[in-house]
Amino acid sequence: MTSAITPGEEQVLRALDICRRAAEAMTTLGGPDEAWRSGTSERLTRLQGTLDQVKDRFIIKSKVCLPFTARCAERAAALEASLQALGADGSAGATDAFAGDLDALEKAVRTLDGRSDMRGMAIT
Repeated sequence: MTSAITPGEEQVLRALDICRRAAEAMTTLGGPDEAWRSGTSERLTRLQGTLDQVKDRFIIKSKVCLPFTARCAERAAALEASLQALGADGSAGATDAFAGDLDALEKAVRTLDGRSDMRGMAIT
């Protein structure tokens, strides 16, 4: 019998998928320079690693982390929209918007990672 995916797990998996697709897209983008694309791809790969670790934590399966997983999903969706604009435009403005959305996603993932670690937390 398989268990259903919880909303928190679904949100983390959605963010993980967007990070994977964005990292892959960095290899085919034509606008930004190679150093920017390479550095951005590395950041996205690190985010994937963190999300991969977080997705199986017990607390993600509960409602306790929903505000944090929802924030990650929202930030990832914004990153995806910026990626589409970057692919269509490639201008400095689109690059800056993508970088800002990536910063916001990194912050949301760090917060989720810290809150889901459960150090010092007791469930009663």
